[in-house]
Amino acid sequence: MPLVKINSATAVQTLKANASAMWPKRGKHNRLSPIAKPRLQPQFQLEAGDTIFTIGSCFARNVERELLARGFRLPAMEAIQNDPDFSVFGTGVLNNYGTPSIWNEINWALERDYKTEECFFSSNDKYFDMHLPSGLRPTDLATCQKRRQVITEAYRQIPKCRVVIITLGLSEVWMDTKTGVYLNAPPRRGMMRSEPDRFELHILSFEEVAGFIRDAIKLIQKYGRPDVRILLTVSPVPLTATYRDMDVMQANTYSKAVLRVAAEHMLSEFECVDYYPSYESIMLSERSAAWLDDEVHVQPEIVSVNIGRMVAAYTDSKTMSLDEVRDKILSERHQVIFRILADHPQYLEHRDVVTAYVDAAVQCAEFSEAEKWIDRADDHSGLLAAYIALSKGEYDKVLDLLSGKHYLPHRWYLVKMKALIALEDMEGAKANLKDWTKSMPASYNGYALMGAAITDPAESIEYWERARELSGRLPKLEIEYAEHLVQIGEKEKAREVAQNIDRETAHIVKRVEAILAAV
Repeated sequence: MPLVKINSATAVQTLKANASAMWPKRGKHNRLSPIAKPRLQPQFQLEAGDTIFTIGSCFARNVERELLARGFRLPAMEAIQNDPDFSVFGTGVLNNYGTPSIWNEINWALERDYKTEECFFSSNDKYFDMHLPSGLRPTDLATCQKRRQVITEAYRQIPKCRVVIITLGLSEVWMDTKTGVYLNAPPRRGMMRSEPDRFELHILSFEEVAGFIRDAIKLIQKYGRPDVRILLTVSPVPLTATYRDMDVMQANTYSKAVLRVAAEHMLSEFECVDYYPSYESIMLSERSAAWLDDEVHVQPEIVSVNIGRMVAAYTDSKTMSLDEVRDKILSERHQVIFRILADHPQYLEHRDVVTAYVDAAVQCAEFSEAEKWIDRADDHSGLLAAYIALSKGEYDKVLDLLSGKHYLPHRWYLVKMKALIALEDMEGAKANLKDWTKSMPASYNGYALMGAAITDPAESIEYWERARELSGRLPKLEIEYAEHLVQIGEKEKAREVAQNIDRETAHIVKRVEAILAAV
C-alpha cells in the first residue's frame, strides 16, 4: 500500500508551488554548499524554556548541548550530572543506538521495572550493565543497580516533557538469547568468550525497526502529556565497524536507510510526530564542513547550524533580553556563551557583552571571530589579544601584549609559556614556570608543557613526573605522558604508565590501546 496518495492535478500544482521541489544546481549560492539546508516545515512550535527529553546516540548529545545553550531545560542531562557515579563519565551514559534498546529504556521506566537478568552480566563476582557504555568498568551488584536506577529515573522524566526528541542510530544490534532482550551495545569480548552461544548479531528488518519505534511512541503517548510532541531525527554518525562480511560503508547505508524509512512511516502514522532533516543536512554537505578528521564524528559548527535552524523554525521567539544574556555570561561555559552571543549580535554594542564574547571565542578557538571584536573589548592585561597573536604564530607579539598580570593567572602564564617555548627561549620558559608555581603552587600544566618541550629525555621525564605528582595522575595527563615516552624511545616506561591508567571512557581506552600497540 502506498505511503501517500496524491492525484495528478494536486501533484502538478504542488510541484509548481514548491520552491524547494527541484534539486539545487551547482553554483556559488545554493542550498547544498558548503552546508546543506533542507527546507523545514515544522508541525508544532517549541516554547521558550520548554522541557525537552532527548534520546539517542552521541549525535543526540550534541543536540542536547546546543539546546541547553539556547535556554531549554533537559531533565535527562540534569539527572545524570547530579549523580556522582556518572559525573566523570558524562552524558555519554545516556547514549542509545538501536530502536529496540530505545524501547527497552522507555518500557522499563514507564510500563514495568527491569528484571535483573535482563540488564546485568556477572563474572567473578563483578557485574556489568549490558545496556550502558562499555567504558564503565565492572563493579559490585549494588553499584550496578544504583546506576541502573539513575538511568531509569532519567527516563521517568518523559511524562513531564512537552517535547521528546528521538535520534535513531543503527539497526545492526545484538540479542541476548538467554533473556530475549536486545542490548544497547555489543557484548564485551569476555562475555562472548564466557557464554559463546548466548549472544547473536541481528540485522533488523524494516518491520522490526518500525515496530520498536512505534511501540516506544505509543508508550510516550500513553504516559506523557496530552500535548506531547515527538521529533524524530536520524543520526548521521556511521557504523565505525560492522560484524557482517561486507564493507562497512555498505552495512552503514542499509542501517541508515531502514531508519530513515521507519521515521517517514512514523510521520505518516502519528499526528504528534514530526521529522527534522539533520541527517540530510550533514550527509549532503561538503565533507570538510560536516566531519571531523576521524570521518566519524560531526563538526560542532554544523551541529550548531542545524540546531539553530531547528530552534528558529520551531519557535516564535528567537531573542533573549539583555538581562538574560548577561545572566548567561555570568553562569555558563564558554561554548554556551559563544553560541548565545553569535545568535544575538544586537547586544555586542555593550562593552561587557563584547568582552565576554571575545573571551568565549578564544576559548572555543574561534580566533578569527575574536579578532573582529577585540578592539571593542576590555583587555587591559592584553590576554585576549595575546591568545589571538598566539593562534597566528606571532610569538614575540604575545610577550609584548602580556604587559600586566591578569585576574586569571593560570591562563596568563599558560599563554606566555606557549609563546616562550615556540620561540625556543627555554630559560625564559623556566623563569615563567618558577613564577607560575609561586603564584599557583598546585598547577601542573606548566610542568607538562616543559616536559613535552625539553629535548633531554632525563630532564623531560623529571618535569613530567612533577606534573604527575601535582595532578594526582589524571588519566588525560597520564596518556599524554605515555605518548611522550613513546616518542622519546622510553617504551618500557610508556607501557608501565599506560597499563596503570584508569580507563574511564571509550576515548581513553582507544588511546591507551594505541600506546600499548606502539610499545
